[in-house]
Amino acid sequence: MRTSEHADRTEKLVGIRAEDIHKWIDGFFDFEGFEDFLKSENYTKYDPYDHRKFRHCAEALDEAYEFFKDKYSKEQIKAVFESHLKDDYNGYLPKREDFENGTFTVQYHDSEGSTAAEAILSETELSEYFKGKSYLHKKKGKDKLTKGFQLKILLPTIIGTVLFISSVILVIIPVLRTNMMDSKKEMIKELTASAISLIEKNASLERNGVLSREEAQKKAVTEIEAMRYGSENKDYFWITDMHPRMIMHPYRQDLKGQDLSDYKDKEDKSGKRLFVEFVNVVKAQKEGYVEYLWQWKDDQTRVVPKLSFVKGIPEWGWIIGTGVYINDVEEEISALTENILMIFSLISAFLIIMMTYLIFQSRKINNDLLKAETGLIEAKDRYKALVEASGEGQILEVEGVNIYSNFTLQKMLG
Repeated sequence: MRTSEHADRTEKLVGIRAEDIHKWIDGFFDFEGFEDFLKSENYTKYDPYDHRKFRHCAEALDEAYEFFKDKYSKEQIKAVFESHLKDDYNGYLPKREDFENGTFTVQYHDSEGSTAAEAILSETELSEYFKGKSYLHKKKGKDKLTKGFQLKILLPTIIGTVLFISSVILVIIPVLRTNMMDSKKEMIKELTASAISLIEKNASLERNGVLSREEAQKKAVTEIEAMRYGSENKDYFWITDMHPRMIMHPYRQDLKGQDLSDYKDKEDKSGKRLFVEFVNVVKAQKEGYVEYLWQWKDDQTRVVPKLSFVKGIPEWGWIIGTGVYINDVEEEISALTENILMIFSLISAFLIIMMTYLIFQSRKINNDLLKAETGLIEAKDRYKALVEASGEGQILEVEGVNIYSNFTLQKMLG
């Protein structure tokens, strides 16, 4: 179930939506688990979904009490918490050991249903269908049957092919691109939330007097600077302040401490002051997305379009962000398009072979019918000539009705 669906359920059951509790339950991190992760220094195998299971268990209820004690009563927290988990696990309230022994897998709330295409007619059924049609409809003239076949079968097939290709190019591919971009946007937003949880942990240490602000900020910067993700483990986070001034960028140490108010990427012909744009988005909306040109990961010689998510940290006056490269999405779309067109080309080749075979079959059937019709007409003409030439009177009656009589009989009867 999605967060909104969980909230709808608890609103009916308890009278509150408590979306913040639902989001907390499905959150990526708990501080202790994340601190263990940092100590391991195993960033290359980092998977943000690993920590969610620590809140999908009965043991996390006490933590929920502590986290939301200033906003909800214990009864409300317990009702929302247990409703959420039981909805995800078919009425069962998992314990942490259930995840460790493989009893359950974690619910991710993002699965989408999928459908598979089904064949409407098999090759045999298609062949029998057209063969039956060919025998059922008699056509006069040598090319009438073939022309009818072409109009009724080939023309719709060609039109259908053109419409399919058009729909792939004009509808399906743009929808896929939109869906992929939405998925990427959601991913970087969630990953930013994971980095923010780290900042909040260090800010908490400052508030509790364990660390000074300078020490807490330095510790947070060091830990976030080391974080990587992505297929090449080169995607990263950066931090600026609201001036804007660069606080941390793992691949652009030359910008550290620099005033970025007038910074423009030299490849960006629009003149966008991208770091000022980050500040404007955070001031207006607290968080948001910005599209711009930037270097490819750690390669400063390559500049490509990028979409980043930025979010403000009001307590420290920071902005943290991370992004995806738009050409990654385009490459995925291109690969998917090539696969679709390859499959469609194979289907088209098969259909062409089938149509060619059916055309030849229809011609053969047409010729057979014409021969049969011609033979019947010739036999009728021969019989009529014999009857007319006969010296005996002959008459053809059907159920007492005179159908035909020859000239000799008519002459005999006057």
